[in-house]
Amino acid sequence: MQTEKLAVNSDISLFDTEPDSRLYHYKIQLDKVKDELMKFGLSSNQAKVYIYLSKSGPKKASDIFKALELPRTETYGILNALQSRGIITAEFSSPVVYAALDLKDTIDALVSAEKEKINILAKREDKLMEMWNEIPASITEGNTTRKEQLQMLQGNPQIHSKLRQMVETVKEEIKIFCTLRDLSSFYYSDIIDMLAKSPADVKLIIIPASITEGNTTRKEQLQMLQGNPQIHSKLRQMVETVKEEIKIFCTLRDLSSFYYSDIIDMLAKSPADVKLIISPASMIPTYARKINKRRIRFMPNTKTENQCFVVKDSEVMIFLRNATHSPSNVFSIWTDSQTLAESMIMLFDCCWEKTEQTR
Repeated sequence: MQTEKLAVNSDISLFDTEPDSRLYHYKIQLDKVKDELMKFGLSSNQAKVYIYLSKSGPKKASDIFKALELPRTETYGILNALQSRGIITAEFSSPVVYAALDLKDTIDALVSAEKEKINILAKREDKLMEMWNEIPASITEGNTTRKEQLQMLQGNPQIHSKLRQMVETVKEEIKIFCTLRDLSSFYYSDIIDMLAKSPADVKLIIIPASITEGNTTRKEQLQMLQGNPQIHSKLRQMVETVKEEIKIFCTLRDLSSFYYSDIIDMLAKSPADVKLIISPASMIPTYARKINKRRIRFMPNTKTENQCFVVKDSEVMIFLRNATHSPSNVFSIWTDSQTLAESMIMLFDCCWEKTEQTR
């Protein structure tokens, strides 16, 4: 049966349709879909926003809160939550345009996330009980969590304003990796003069312009993911769909969390060019030995214990909070930005040359 496209405009809200309306039949169906989505932990309004995007196509945040008559601030919170679950994406545009994954992919992502939670708990039962019994009956833990922020900027005025702020407030060092064209744009915004006068340790690497520079025809997406279930679900998808190469830079803790999500097995069986840098480390853990040891290298550097990123073809996932945090607080961004993917590949390759081979 062919899916009907629902007409939704600013004057009609299908969720509030009256019984005598010709659209009421669709409202009943949408309510049933909404109820099913809520069983996976979505709130009523989160389910409404997902359904609206899924049936109406990519929309700006303003379109969403006007059509669904939601508070503006709540709408942005909902969009962030849906991105964290990996069921909507945000395009690099100004203003940001949000799009929903199709329903099948959404269900797969939600089901996979729930299975992940159950599998992890089942596999860690003994360890969990052991840790639990070691904890005193009463314990007070100070709150040392630092709030981290992510900002998306478009257009030279906004970007250069932020850059000037960064140069003005630098305390120790500032490192810049850019093309000649970027450097030229910095010059006209007085950033070069500011760098020249800065007392900080300034280092600058200038590279040839990318062959893809200036190509704006391809829409690039950004997803923010929180919690191991959502992140590992996306990682498995990346490993499953890799065509040429996948490069992973991670800690032993990250690698252990990948193991419990079957990602290690998938990497071992992948026909793609797999390369793995573990830092800090000096030997391959037993559970990772199914991966060819020639594909694994070590970087015995304790400064990298909170760093993790994965590059697959032209996609990249960067962990802003890795496995040094609790599973529910692990946070990453995923994007198919070719520029960022190329930069991370360059960083990985540079690290690969400086690492130690396994024996």
